[in-house]
Amino acid sequence: MGPGRPHLTQKNSNYWQSGKPYLDAIQIRIFTDPQSMLSELEGGGIDVAILPLQGMQYNMTEFLMANNAWLAS
Repeated sequence: MGPGRPHLTQKNSNYWQSGKPYLDAIQIRIFTDPQSMLSELEGGGIDVAILPLQGMQYNMTEFLMANNAWLAS
């Protein structure tokens, strides 16, 4: 796993607790450019992003807050 190479983690079909986990799989992608990550988030290419706030431009933060995104620092 690394930049440009997504990592797919799939549900364990032998998990001890029936009906869990609720997701079948999670794909993890590492971005080296915060702007590229934001573009993917805006375009629906990714559902969740952990953005490095120190590298963000103010308009990115404003966009996320205007679109009901959860922003923590």
